[in-house]
Amino acid sequence: MGNHEVVYPQGWTYWSQYIGPEYFITDSIPGWRLALLNTESSLESWNNQLNLSVTELNGRVLVLFMHKPVYPNVNHNLQTDKNASIHEWANHYGWPPGCTGSLAWMGILQFQQY
Repeated sequence: MGNHEVVYPQGWTYWSQYIGPEYFITDSIPGWRLALLNTESSLESWNNQLNLSVTELNGRVLVLFMHKPVYPNVNHNLQTDKNASIHEWANHYGWPPGCTGSLAWMGILQFQQY
C-alpha cells in the first residue's frame, strides 16, 4: 500500500471500508510469512508493522512487500525516517541473504531468521 491509495478524499477511510486493513501479514503459505506493509503510515505504525512481521516467525521465510523501495534511489523511495528505521530493524534481525536489484526495485525484501 502506498501513496496512490491515499490521494483521493478520505483515501484510507475508503481503503479500509472497501479493500482491507492498513497492512496485512499472513502465514497462509507453509514455511513463509508475507507482510504487505504500508509505506504511507506514521513512523510509529511503520515500526509496529516491522516488529509484527517478525513476531513468532518460527523459522518461516519472511518476505516484505512495500510500495516505496529502500534501494535503488528512484526519486520515489521510502521516507528518510522509515528508511533509517528499516535499516535499524534489518541490522537487528539480519539482512537478506540474497536480494536482487529487481526485487529491491519492486520493494520486496526477503529475510530468513535463523
